[in-house]
Amino acid sequence: MVLEGREMDRIGTTMQKKAAELERLAEVLVTGEQLRLRLHEGKVIKDRRHHLRTYPNCFVAKELIDWLIEHKEASDRDTAIKIMQKLLDQSIIHHGKAEMFVYVEERLGEFILGINV
Repeated sequence: MVLEGREMDRIGTTMQKKAAELERLAEVLVTGEQLRLRLHEGKVIKDRRHHLRTYPNCFVAKELIDWLIEHKEASDRDTAIKIMQKLLDQSIIHHGKAEMFVYVEERLGEFILGINV
């Protein structure tokens, strides 16, 4: 079976889109790993106790917001929250209850979140 030019172009375009998607995913994973290492070095990520339970490799959202601002990754609190939301959306970090920051913003300091490894 011989493929026509249009179908070959369509297949080529589809493959280019998939390659670009995989490249973006790889960049996200590398960025997430780099962030994890920096946060471990800064002692933001560590084992934490909350309601008599220990959560390994966790951070408190407020502490990460402060860290992002201190290390000039974000210019202000709102930008830091947007960055954290993107990290959630990309599954680099997660919340045990899968709540979005939009809903818990006023209580950020109370939430312990994990970083995906």
